[in-house]
Amino acid sequence: RRSSDLTSVLSLARTRGIRLVSAHSQVWNRGFLQGRALLQNDKPEPEPADAAKAGEESSEQTLLQDVEILRKELDTAKTELKTKTTELTDRLLRALAETENIRTRGTREIENTRKYGIQKFAVGLLDVADNLTRARESVKDVVAQLQAGKMDLSAQEYADLLKNLHQGVTMTENAFQKTMAQFGVERFDPTGQKFDPHQHEALFDIPDPSKEANTVAQVLVVGYKLGDRVIRPAKVGCYKGGPEAATNGKSQ
Repeated sequence: RRSSDLTSVLSLARTRGIRLVSAHSQVWNRGFLQGRALLQNDKPEPEPADAAKAGEESSEQTLLQDVEILRKELDTAKTELKTKTTELTDRLLRALAETENIRTRGTREIENTRKYGIQKFAVGLLDVADNLTRARESVKDVVAQLQAGKMDLSAQEYADLLKNLHQGVTMTENAFQKTMAQFGVERFDPTGQKFDPHQHEALFDIPDPSKEANTVAQVLVVGYKLGDRVIRPAKVGCYKGGPEAATNGKSQ
């Protein structure tokens, strides 16, 4: 019986010893792991509630970062828009100023054209005026003396005086027609032509059965054209009674 009791005691001591060693081993392992975590700055795994809270904090932080990025982009867009607006405003003001300058110049040019548009034409007529003055001065003294009865001219002297006056007037007329032609104004004499109501003004008819009707028989006043436009129709008399009927619009 003593032997049996001793065996039981040894068995119990062995079992408790094993359990004690196991407990010490677990404590040692736990201390080792915690020490390693502390050395590596590792945090213990969070509890489920802590993990949810950490997720919410992470989401909030991400949202704040997105908002900050959007704010910076908005500030950049506002700066670019302000710069573009300033540039377009400047361009608009410049365009308006240029338009106003063009309008002012156009108004001034129109006014100058209205006032001085015939300047060259007027200068060309000055020679004509000078020739007319010289023609008048050449006979003024003679005419005055004749009217006062202080001069008695012979037929030859009269003829020479009229000849010189005719030459002066002819030269003046040629200068006048040359000046007119330089500015596109030309005279036309429709004698012998068919009557044209767009270019001629019939003042009377000349009965003549031997002549073709509606033919210009006589020109009282020559016509003038500016380019292709008639600025003064020729005043004429036309034959009537010939082969063709008279043209409407002529007056007896």
